[in-house]
Amino acid sequence: MTQKHKQIPIQFEGSNILRLEYKIVRQRGIKAKFHRDLTASDLFNPVVYEKMKSLFLEAYQAIPKFGRQFYVDSSENVTPKKWGEILAEQYRHSFPIEYRNLLQSLRESGAMSDKSYERIRATERRRERGYRLVDRSPLIAELDEKVARMEE
Repeated sequence: MTQKHKQIPIQFEGSNILRLEYKIVRQRGIKAKFHRDLTASDLFNPVVYEKMKSLFLEAYQAIPKFGRQFYVDSSENVTPKKWGEILAEQYRHSFPIEYRNLLQSLRESGAMSDKSYERIRATERRRERGYRLVDRSPLIAELDEKVARMEE
């Protein structure tokens, strides 16, 4: 609001406010998600509401969150390949801005193809499931908690 030169309401002074929304763009997107067109009255249908809620939660969970500390399962044997993966994941979470800048500069210079970039992103998603992550950011933890309450 400060960027748009709007006055912040008194009750929100000193608070962190974040608006989250899930948009389905175009009629084709609605049909793909709901297998039919929706009308305004469908928004009051509990089945449609639950589907929208699950789509939002799925999209939220897919958002990469950086600045996390992760722990490696020490019961596994650590090979040189596994060690490289551990280091890459640690770097990605410890230095998220530098990590993204490095990827972007490699893509822009032509040293990394779009296909290689897609494979790296897929590897990141696969690695996310292989480690136990702990949020170091109290704001991410607070947001995750509030979104988790939606699931109830």
